[in-house]
Amino acid sequence: MTDAYIVGVDMIKFGRFPDRTVPQIGAQAALMAMDDCGLTIQDMQALYCGNLGQASGMVGQRILQEIGQTGVPVVNVSNACATGATAFREAWASVKAGLYDCVLAVGVEQMGKGLLGGAGGAKGIPKEGLMGSGTMPAVFAEAGMEHARKYGTSFEQFAKVSVKNHHHSTLNPKAMYQIETPLETVMNAEMISYPNTKLMCSVNVDGAGSNWTTTTDFIVGYSGTGEVNITSGGTVFSATAHIGAEDWSSGTVNVDDAGSQWINSGTLYMGHVPGESTNATGALNITNGGTVTNGDGNISRKYGGAATVTVDGVEST
Repeated sequence: MTDAYIVGVDMIKFGRFPDRTVPQIGAQAALMAMDDCGLTIQDMQALYCGNLGQASGMVGQRILQEIGQTGVPVVNVSNACATGATAFREAWASVKAGLYDCVLAVGVEQMGKGLLGGAGGAKGIPKEGLMGSGTMPAVFAEAGMEHARKYGTSFEQFAKVSVKNHHHSTLNPKAMYQIETPLETVMNAEMISYPNTKLMCSVNVDGAGSNWTTTTDFIVGYSGTGEVNITSGGTVFSATAHIGAEDWSSGTVNVDDAGSQWINSGTLYMGHVPGESTNATGALNITNGGTVTNGDGNISRKYGGAATVTVDGVEST
């Protein structure tokens, strides 16, 4: 059999591309991989494309419409979480078998929001929500519970895997979220399906994203009026946050749109003044699928302070 080598590889940054099509995203990654080895689409003898969301949509052919239709064979594959790996394996096997000398493999996906899985069958009463859940966090929670039963694995040990993976993200310039996530933050995050908290679940992403990270206090409305808007899939990371921090100050944070989120790993103070004087106000509005993850919260803790939290819209948390 012929030896097979990987001569070029690349990927786009994880995030969300709501204004781009699946073929456009795949085309960008394909061009980057070919640039990595100094080759062009004219050098490719076949294309193996992996995509699940549009499995019947001929994504491979549509990628070639973006980068050059040379008449080469196109194979589209879908295989759940192994879709990209399957496309790569088929490309490797074709070279190994001597069928081709040089081929291109592309794995591309444009993910939606919310939990994956749990669609249920077409007939009868759906089991989802009645007899457990078929969503991915629940399915892997079942595997985790079985692992705990057999080996005594603790909730903290599962959480440490997430801490390790979040640390790895800080070393990867193409990761969407590049921030250290302490063990306590992971364990105290919203429980999705025991032992999986929100910060132990994978985020659904498909492209580049915008984010703002601050390691010092995040203050909105210090001695006057302040407002922060997190929209269109943007992300803010903070350690400790104050919305309305001093006497007569006013602060507002709006987290709006699916994919927009604010992750505060420490304490959130709203309408909270450290000294004796008060009259600070704070407002947090989470709408249209926006999400906020917070370690601890103080809402109008001091006398005279005022604070409101509004959560509105499907998938707003």
